[in-house]
Amino acid sequence: MVFPSRDPSPTAAALEDARSLMDMGRHAEADARLLETVRQFPDHAGLAAASARAAMALGQWATAEGRWRALTLAQPDRLEGWIGLAEALILQGAAA
Repeated sequence: MVFPSRDPSPTAAALEDARSLMDMGRHAEADARLLETVRQFPDHAGLAAASARAAMALGQWATAEGRWRALTLAQPDRLEGWIGLAEALILQGAAA
């Protein structure tokens, strides 16, 4: 499902679609939409972060950890990546 976007760029449209799907509790669909777009735009930090958040929403802590790690390696100054990585690591410890 694709939702109309106010911003015509494919990255903005993907982020809006994912946000809408997440709001509806359709986390797996949001994740799939984001992964499809991340493959097209691998250097887009906003997509990478949204993809990691989608994995978190699905309870896929190890997947989320990998996505957050990739973001922190690519953009070490992006605080969101470090916070997400810490959360994924903590949740994996709590789930073990």
